[in-house]
Amino acid sequence: MTKGWVLMEIVFSVRSERSKETIAPHTHNCHEIVFYAQGCSGETVIDGCCYQFHPGCISVNPAGVNHSEVHTG
Repeated sequence: MTKGWVLMEIVFSVRSERSKETIAPHTHNCHEIVFYAQGCSGETVIDGCCYQFHPGCISVNPAGVNHSEVHTG
């Protein structure tokens, strides 16, 4: 491995038009990046902290960290 490089597995998700959906608390064995697209708003709880999201927001969930989502529109 070349010095200065870090190898990591990442899940990239795009959320859109998931009105009134709830994603139960869960974890991943890799990092997850979520992009909230048009028609997607609500709140996500990451490691016990609540954040509001709307179209254009990005969420970064580290590997092994508990997270969930509630979509309101």
